[in-house]
Amino acid sequence: MSYQNHLYVWEDRFLYITAGVASELTQRHTVTLLVALDPTGFTLGEPSGKQQRYQAALIARQAHRSLDSSQTSLLSMNFDPQSYEYHTLSRFLGNQSVRPVILQPNTINPGELHQIG
Repeated sequence: MSYQNHLYVWEDRFLYITAGVASELTQRHTVTLLVALDPTGFTLGEPSGKQQRYQAALIARQAHRSLDSSQTSLLSMNFDPQSYEYHTLSRFLGNQSVRPVILQPNTINPGELHQIG
C-alpha cells in the first residue's frame, strides 16, 4: 500500500507519515517512535556500521542513527522534551538508544491506515 507524505504538528509533538525514506546518520531532539506500515520493516544503522531491522522501534533523543525505510511506508511520531510522553518514554528507554517495539497481530488496522495515508 502506498502512502502520501503527511505532517501533523502539535505544540509538543509531530507525526510524519511517508511512503519511504533513506537517510545517513542523523539525530533528533525528540524521542521518536517509528512504525513500519508494511510487513517489510525498516533498517536502523549505528555509527559503527551495524544495522538492525525493525517493524517498530523507539529511539532516544540525540541517538545517532541512519534510517532506511525505502521499501516500506513509515509512521514517525516525535515527542518534544516539553511533552509528558517524552519523559515517560525516556525513562522506559533507560540508557538504551534504541528499543524494539513488539506489535501484537492486528494492532494496525490496514483500513484505518489507508484513510490516514
